[in-house]
Amino acid sequence: MNIRQASSDDCAALTAIDAAGNPSPWSERQFLEAVENPADTVCVCERGGGICGFAVWREICGESELHLIAAAPEYRRQGIASKLLAYWFQTTSSQKRIGGGVAAFDFK
Repeated sequence: MNIRQASSDDCAALTAIDAAGNPSPWSERQFLEAVENPADTVCVCERGGGICGFAVWREICGESELHLIAAAPEYRRQGIASKLLAYWFQTTSSQKRIGGGVAAFDFK
């Protein structure tokens, strides 16, 4: 399993994964805007040469807010989202500072 930064080439796959489980899925354009926005981080989890999950978060003023996290239906219940959450916690700047910052979840 490999986690990496998403590129614009990944947006169609992210859109398909999101549409499979999100009642209000993002469009391909929304994913592309997030990939291109320096305040946003979009990462993908790969297994077997394909994208099996993703996470999207935004960092502003010492706060990190998780916007989306998903695993493709055929990869659910295999720890993909757990790996992505761990990656978010490890890489977000608010977790690196002594005394923290804020990591926020927006559940809908």
